[in-house]
Amino acid sequence: QIVATGRAEHARLGVAVQEVNQTLADSFKLPSPEGALVSSVEKGGPAERAGLQPGDVIRSADGQRIVSSADLPAIVSMAKPGDALKLEVWRKGESTSLSAKLGDAGAKPAATAQAGDVLLSVNGTPVGSVEQVRQMVAKSPKSVALLIQRGDERIFVPVKVG
Repeated sequence: QIVATGRAEHARLGVAVQEVNQTLADSFKLPSPEGALVSSVEKGGPAERAGLQPGDVIRSADGQRIVSSADLPAIVSMAKPGDALKLEVWRKGESTSLSAKLGDAGAKPAATAQAGDVLLSVNGTPVGSVEQVRQMVAKSPKSVALLIQRGDERIFVPVKVG
């Protein structure tokens, strides 16, 4: 996409999520404090159409376990608009499966590194050194999702490797 058009499409699910701590896990009767707790759902968006509700805890997406709330946007960032995302959701003490057809976040210019950007994580894992980033990228066969802090904004940038 970027080479052909200079633009990249970005998928969106249309939810705001937060971390699940031990107290929330106990409140929701979760077996462990993992997942992405849905705090709000965009009206008319892909998540609402799929049946997601505030209070749902997304435990996996397309078979990838979600340990931290940061894992979900990383997974969504690697998908394309129109892709179906299979979700395992914890709701009212039991697990259920949903499928969400991802929407288009709108075409944006291809993300590039800029002076002042701060790399926070690679594939949802916080990084603290250039060497750590190199090692993580080297271990990834196809692509990585970089979480970048730019001013007040945090954005995920998908990068194909190899």
